Amino acid sequence: MNLFIGILGNLLGDNKDNHLAYLKLKKEILKEIELFYLLPSQKRNYKWFPYTFYYSVHISEIRKLISYINSDDWEGSTKPIITKITKAIKDKKQESEFDKVKKMIEKVVEKRDQKQALDIKEIKEIFEKHASESKEMFDKIIKKLENQSLEK
Repeated sequence: MNLFIGILGNLLGDNKDNHLAYLKLKKEILKEIELFYLLPSQKRNYKWFPYTFYYSVHISEIRKLISYINSDDWEGSTKPIITKITKAIKDKKQESEFDKVKKMIEKVVEKRDQKQALDIKEIKEIFEKHASESKEMFDKIIKKLENQSLEK
């Protein structure tokens, strides 16, 4: 059977439409094998036929699939059921990677600006402190000079 599927795949070539036709034919062949040639104990084997499948998919692909299912263009024999979870996924606003990076950059710039504002404040305080100390010292020097000039 695998040899037949392999030869069929080679005959159809690499064209996407042909590849899709190959996958559909492979699905029908495997479906027939599962229905008519497997024993009931083999059909109940969890390792061969798990109850659930887990895989990861990008959220934009899910949204495209949901909109395709909701449209009238569905070509399959049975239309998949859209649960509340998938409806919630569809309704949420999609945030692109660009938007995420942009927000991160804005946060960094904001923190930098806050830090610069604090640094400027600290520098201003230090300058004012030194300016007042310098003024006091200057006033003392002037008084001493005046006292010295009066004594002469």
